[in-house]
Amino acid sequence: MTRMVSQEEYQRLVRLTEDLYRRNVSESQGASPRDFADELVRQILSTADQSAKQARRGQQAEGIARAKAQGVRFGRPEAPVPPGFPAVVEAWQRKDITFQQALDKTGLSESTFYRRLRLYRSQKNGG
Repeated sequence: MTRMVSQEEYQRLVRLTEDLYRRNVSESQGASPRDFADELVRQILSTADQSAKQARRGQQAEGIARAKAQGVRFGRPEAPVPPGFPAVVEAWQRKDITFQQALDKTGLSESTFYRRLRLYRSQKNGG
């Protein structure tokens, strides 16, 4: 698959080639042209891979933004509030049942129970 290279990428490759050539000539007078060619190919492939990665990330970000604009929700779905949750909370606050019993009756984990409790209290207080 052939891909067109932008002017910026082309200039970067030219500078990279010149730098590699200068470094190869100055560091190793006895190095073979094959060593230089191998390093050049590695650098070119690395640069091409980096620009492809940036393009892919840009497309991914655009897709996520479009999905969010359309109201798509990402992540795990929210656990529903169990029926009778207010009655369980009231019984727990009156100390008629233990916290563990409240968790067992609602089927919620500790953190989800407290999250639902905060939401319940804010709605109860008009907030």
